[in-house]
Amino acid sequence: MTIANDAGYENCSDLPSSGTASGTFEVPTSMQAFLGNATELEAALTFETPEGTVPASWDGGGELFKNRFSMTFTAVPTFKFAVEFNCGEDFMLAIFSLPGDTIASSVRDINLLINREGDAGISADFMMTVTRDSRVTVVDAQIVRLETDDGENFEVWNTSMRCRAASMFTNSGGDNYGSQRTVMKGTASTQLISVYSKAIAATACTGITETAVTSPVGSAANFSAAMPFNTTETATKTGCVDFNTKADPSAATYCSDHGSALTDPTAPLADTTGSFSVDWVKSTMVTKMLLAD
Repeated sequence: MTIANDAGYENCSDLPSSGTASGTFEVPTSMQAFLGNATELEAALTFETPEGTVPASWDGGGELFKNRFSMTFTAVPTFKFAVEFNCGEDFMLAIFSLPGDTIASSVRDINLLINREGDAGISADFMMTVTRDSRVTVVDAQIVRLETDDGENFEVWNTSMRCRAASMFTNSGGDNYGSQRTVMKGTASTQLISVYSKAIAATACTGITETAVTSPVGSAANFSAAMPFNTTETATKTGCVDFNTKADPSAATYCSDHGSALTDPTAPLADTTGSFSVDWVKSTMVTKMLLAD
């Protein structure tokens, strides 16, 4: 990182556990939308004590990360960013905190745990919450897992819930309560992907509940890659989808060799006792989030 280098830290092992540095930060393309589309910003770097634990299945699992720094930006004071990592390892924890978009008096927190394995393998968990009332009231919550061993064959899991009353919106949004679980397993080159997507609509936060972590194929071939999934309805859609042709599947079965059910990971990386269920995402995930501010 240029700011750390300019402050005299040439190697990862030189980084301190406290202190500050400042300078110009070249904003990655993926972050520019959050930072006013700026390509460069004046930033302050603070070296801190790590707070996150390395996931149990990774090298050094169960121990705190070894290094942490946080970053703030003079021009965008509401956006805060932190990274925890171990020198010489291909894994990290990135933490973001920023305003919660159209929800009044809210904050959006993001945790990304990512591990690169070999030349093309990746395992990553993305967790996001939107909260109000000093991060007590959960408005939105989502977890996404991506796994691939070779960059060709992959699995993606997504569980999300929304608990939005009309009175929360800064625009004209109406009540929006519900959840969605999606599982995709496929091959990048053929774009043949087994898809399970279940949406549950509710009329209040108390109606958002589901403990399931398996995804059995349905009795009807009712998923189409050409039709967006309406998350305000209650429905389950499954099938083997060809994302080249975007045609409806001819039979309600998953793609070859994927069996009759897709199964969620054992647990989120941030919680060995957790799950990818709607109930865990709604009630427990917020307690596992680390903060950048």
